[in-house]
Amino acid sequence: MGHRNARLAVHGRRLLVERVRFEGMPAAHAAKAMGISRQCALPFPNLASPYAGITSRVTDTSISL
Repeated sequence: MGHRNARLAVHGRRLLVERVRFEGMPAAHAAKAMGISRQCALPFPNLASPYAGITSRVTDTSISL
């Protein structure tokens, strides 16, 4: 568990996904607006699907895409 102000805690990942998938913002622009790197931002919008929860992490091996 990260500290409560972590940029990519559950709330931050949800915000990132909303900006990229639903508002159409490019991932690089959303990352810059959040103060994180583009490389950190790229995996999360792809994980947000009906089959993978927003709280899932990239290293979670139980996710099958």
